[in-house]
Amino acid sequence: WWRKIAQIVSVNYFTQVNGVRLVMAGLLGDVTANGELSSISLSDEAQSIQAKTKGSIISIGRQAIINDDLGVLADVPRAFGFMSARTFNSDFWKKLSDNYATLFTAGHKNTMTGALSLATLATADQKFRDLADKDGNPLGLIDGLLVTSNSNRAKALELFKATGLIGGSTKDANTNVFAGTYEPVCPANLSGAPWMLVANPSVAALMRAAFLYGNEQPVVETAEAAANQLGINIRCYYDYGVETGDWNAGVYSTGA
Repeated sequence: WWRKIAQIVSVNYFTQVNGVRLVMAGLLGDVTANGELSSISLSDEAQSIQAKTKGSIISIGRQAIINDDLGVLADVPRAFGFMSARTFNSDFWKKLSDNYATLFTAGHKNTMTGALSLATLATADQKFRDLADKDGNPLGLIDGLLVTSNSNRAKALELFKATGLIGGSTKDANTNVFAGTYEPVCPANLSGAPWMLVANPSVAALMRAAFLYGNEQPVVETAEAAANQLGINIRCYYDYGVETGDWNAGVYSTGA
């Protein structure tokens, strides 16, 4: 799920990488009759991200290796792969949830209240489409993603798939105009009632993920045990970092 809302960058060091995001706000100017172009200013916004290493090791004794008739030990690298994915997802979504209050503020005009429903989705949709650059020009965001926890998954799927919503035994007089508009993204690492409309990261990235040398996969290695131990060691390490991105890439509701 994280790939749907994150910009992926490659870093070559473990130190904090300080950079800038170029900002070309405003609109194109008129070209004069003699073909002269009007000048615009180019500004930037400071951004930083840092990759760190996470990893673990497992020691397997000689007897365990010999007695492993079912080949269970051959699954250790695969299990490390799943553990790495769980670890990354935990860090990624925690970074987002820990920064709700920074990304989504009244000043940014991208926060609201209300449980997920057809009515609140309509309010969020307007806010999402009104998101603007620093000069107040609309970004022109179109269909995005509906990000929420599993507690809202059924409602998110209903809003995405149902062309008419049912309330009790009576069909809602209003057609679901958002059917097929906001694809649900329901990561298991998010909890509670909050929900968000988030832009495609190719247009505006709410989150960023950095990988050392661009390697998005963990490394699993096997090595002989120490001289005083019979057996092998299998270790796994993963070099990555996660950070928040553009606040104007989404609209957030407290869910209450």
